[in-house]
Amino acid sequence: MVLQGLKPRIFDQLNKFAGWWVQKLPTVLWSLRTTPNRSTRFTLFFLTYGVEAVLPSDLDHDAPRVQAFDPDQAAEAQQDAVDLLNEAQEMALVRSIATNRPVAGTMRGSFGEEPSKSVTWC
Repeated sequence: MVLQGLKPRIFDQLNKFAGWWVQKLPTVLWSLRTTPNRSTRFTLFFLTYGVEAVLPSDLDHDAPRVQAFDPDQAAEAQQDAVDLLNEAQEMALVRSIATNRPVAGTMRGSFGEEPSKSVTWC
């Protein structure tokens, strides 16, 4: 009885959006790849390709960044980026490890005493 009442309210309304997520998937993936990560402070795009991504809207609307593009300077900047990419990837790895590692002081009481139970970190 309850399911018969819920179906028209939830399932039937959601059914009309069944293939909608497929159209939105490229946009969602683009945003995930071009948003800086909190722990690494770099985008996945930069860590993969060594350069920051140019938004499609910047290309469509001839943004100042696109207008100022010079192939000769871009080649030199690309070489500099390749040189710095390994360092950036190492820094990202260190930050990621430091962010995900538990802090030893969090298990202590307010006065610095050891916790009453032993805790094992996995």
